[in-house]
Amino acid sequence: MANRIFLIGTVAVVAAAAIAAIIVIGGPFEAREDRFDDLRYKDLVTIARSLACDGNNKVSSPDLPEKLSRKEFAPYCKDSRVKTKTLIDNETGEPYNYHRVNSRSFKVCADFYNAAKIKRESTRSYGGRIAFNTKTGCISGKLR
Repeated sequence: MANRIFLIGTVAVVAAAAIAAIIVIGGPFEAREDRFDDLRYKDLVTIARSLACDGNNKVSSPDLPEKLSRKEFAPYCKDSRVKTKTLIDNETGEPYNYHRVNSRSFKVCADFYNAAKIKRESTRSYGGRIAFNTKTGCISGKLR
């Protein structure tokens, strides 16, 4: 009898721990959403850094591209790391939202599940010229 009570108690504790872990960590659907959000953020940072292209990397255009496409990046910044797949959301297959505010500033945005959870990369090397807004899901940037 005592062994049976011990077994039931042990199973209950293990089950409670597993349920608590899923609640705290999140289930597989939340992990999938987090992975897509991380990919979106990394794509936006790559795009923003390429748009902030300065100095010797500039090819011909002193102004920001009109559209967010690989074709528009080629004459703009010769050292661009932007590939066609970087410009498209991995989950939806839709292009990221790009807004050229003026010839020297831009916004590039995505729809995030939870932008506040994203582990942000440092943008210090860009002197504060690019910044991520967790409320809008946009990276804003400006040229020097």
